[in-house]
Amino acid sequence: MGLLDAAIGGYFSWTNAQTVFDLESRTLIAGVSGGYKWYVGADLLTIQTDDWRQHFGFQLQAGLGVGIDMHVMVPETTTLFSFNINDNPLEILARYLLYKVSVNTTDATDACE
Repeated sequence: MGLLDAAIGGYFSWTNAQTVFDLESRTLIAGVSGGYKWYVGADLLTIQTDDWRQHFGFQLQAGLGVGIDMHVMVPETTTLFSFNINDNPLEILARYLLYKVSVNTTDATDACE
């Protein structure tokens, strides 16, 4: 609910989940955002896992934009690729490239069946 708005920026999220894989589920996101030139927002997060555990968190946004809104969303999260920020950047790149090759190979194999 709100007026037409548009923005570009970044966000920071925090949850009490132990790992990024605990976030692979539906999430209820409710919040507000708005501004004129400078655009800010805040959301509350509730994540319900498949084994009925719940995680909570918040998200802050900032950027450039105009408008105002209140919103409620229920997205579903899937991890496509993950890495530890303490890993060697070359190892991260190698794992990513292997992931891309395996996905492309699987897609090509599925297309042939």
